Amino acid sequence: MTKKLLLGLALMLILIIPTTSLTAHADTTPPVPLDTDKYAFKGAGATFPFPLIDQWRVDYNKQYPQITLNYQSVGSGAGINLFTKKTVDFGASDAPMQPDEAKKAPNTLHIPETMGAIVVAYNLPEFQKMD
Repeated sequence: MTKKLLLGLALMLILIIPTTSLTAHADTTPPVPLDTDKYAFKGAGATFPFPLIDQWRVDYNKQYPQITLNYQSVGSGAGINLFTKKTVDFGASDAPMQPDEAKKAPNTLHIPETMGAIVVAYNLPEFQKMD
């Protein structure tokens, strides 16, 4: 479990740190401190990675309480839209941005954060359940 937690935190850092230095950042100024040494990052996008991102948020905030992350699972298209309008610090999408979307957010860094499988399930009546 410790390896999974460390991997999750490392991936979260990979996701958060580049967003603070890219010109496609939601704001061209540094993040606005909540207090003298607290920072808040906003993200939005795909619903698929939400459980993972939410767990990363909780675990990361336990170690670094001065940094908060708010991620809204509103769908890939909405996440890309909010990101290209620079109303969020990062967006999550099931697929990379299309060329016309990428033009709206130059210097965007795409980082795969998770993957999932599509499974086909069906019933074969000739096979009986094994005990």
